[in-house]
Amino acid sequence: MFKRMCSFVLAMSLAFAFSACKGETKEAEKENEAVANKAESNEEVNEVITGMIVPYYDEDSELYGYCSLEGKIAIKPRFQEAGIFEENGLACVRQEGMCGFIDRNGDFVIEPQFTSVSSVNKKDEKFRNGFAEVEVGDWEWEPDVVRVASDVCGLINEKGEYIIEPEHSVDYSGEFLKNGITYIRIDDKYVLMNTEGQIVKELPYLEIWEFAENGLAVIKTGDPDDYETWKYGYINEDGEIIIEPQFDDARTFGEDGIAVVYINHEHGNDVKYINEKGEFLPENVCEKAEAKLEFAENGLAVIEKDGKYGYVNKAGEIVIEPKFDGAGKFAKCGVAKVWTDTRVYSEALDGYSSGSVEFGFIDESGEYIFTPQFEEANAFDEYGMAKVKKYDKWGYINAEGQYVTPLQYDYVASFSPEGIARVESDGKSGFIDRAGNYIAELQFEYVYDFSSDFSPEGLARVGVKVGDRTVEYYLNTEGKIIKPGM
Repeated sequence: MFKRMCSFVLAMSLAFAFSACKGETKEAEKENEAVANKAESNEEVNEVITGMIVPYYDEDSELYGYCSLEGKIAIKPRFQEAGIFEENGLACVRQEGMCGFIDRNGDFVIEPQFTSVSSVNKKDEKFRNGFAEVEVGDWEWEPDVVRVASDVCGLINEKGEYIIEPEHSVDYSGEFLKNGITYIRIDDKYVLMNTEGQIVKELPYLEIWEFAENGLAVIKTGDPDDYETWKYGYINEDGEIIIEPQFDDARTFGEDGIAVVYINHEHGNDVKYINEKGEFLPENVCEKAEAKLEFAENGLAVIEKDGKYGYVNKAGEIVIEPKFDGAGKFAKCGVAKVWTDTRVYSEALDGYSSGSVEFGFIDESGEYIFTPQFEEANAFDEYGMAKVKKYDKWGYINAEGQYVTPLQYDYVASFSPEGIARVESDGKSGFIDRAGNYIAELQFEYVYDFSSDFSPEGLARVGVKVGDRTVEYYLNTEGKIIKPGM
């Protein structure tokens, strides 16, 4: 939860080089010129454009600006880097080597003053719940050059005001708990901050782990330089100790309110189980503990017995006999991946001399919907689809035991939230829907998937061969190619 993000640099995340926004027809060039000449400022230009505007790269100036998907210039090229506009109406840009934030008119709301701004998600957004983690320093900016972070960070609000001065190492996750509090690590200490940006409490713990559904999180206490003093306990969302630090190690609580803890660390880590009061549980309860067995939504968990794998319910009863060489967790659709392993290990070869691993799928009764036959297979996703590979070709299957597509692709991606997946064959890429139908035939030189790091929402970036060069356009969810500037 508190993974450090300060070392991310903007140059690696803002890749919207939309050379296609440069007008490639006389009509588009004239239209853009007319709009630009009519306006004396970015505000006037932007009055014409009320829809989505995206970054584009101007080859003549070698700078970034913003245009509509129809190619109308919204903000003239003047930035060394440009990011997407976020929900708060701001976009992170780099000018004269420093990062700041502009509005849709191209005016700076937060002046360029940061060497980098951390991303909080795959869409490369910088603000999360009203705050952004920024880094300052004396770097000399050069395009496409990876620099070593100064590790001096601060936290700002959407006005550019410092909540935490840039004098520290800061780790801000952006995730607020149910009580409206988030945990931030500043240097080697943790603090609690509310949604107004006010620091409400300082905490003396060495580590705070992710909070479980029951509102408890593991903490580590002791002398940071003496591991023999480290002890683990649990706190609530207000930072109050609920279970005193007394364990040599501990794990996050499971959904059943049971957690694994370790004692006698120097003598083999005696494993125990506790409830939410910190009370040790008897062995018969421990054997069924969800902290030990990862139960799926259908209430079944994988168990191992005599080298074979099967499934038990929460009462500890065997539902599917242990008969598989390997087994995975049941997906939401009620299907689990299982496999056979006939490989024979050779000490002389220091590897396997024969045999193979083959993957199949079973339903909740343990019956096969696909017998073990696939060279590679993913677990079923939340949409009831799985990627499988056989004879070196990929395709998709569904939870009804049917092939959605033939096994015919060199590569297939997972389905996006839009219900679209990238497929590749013979060096060309296209997109299909969950029924296996093409929304765009195999035709693109390269693609950035829908809902990927650098594609605007509802769009995919695609490379189209035009003459002897590749031009980057957009593709919408209906399969229509959108050519900014044309």
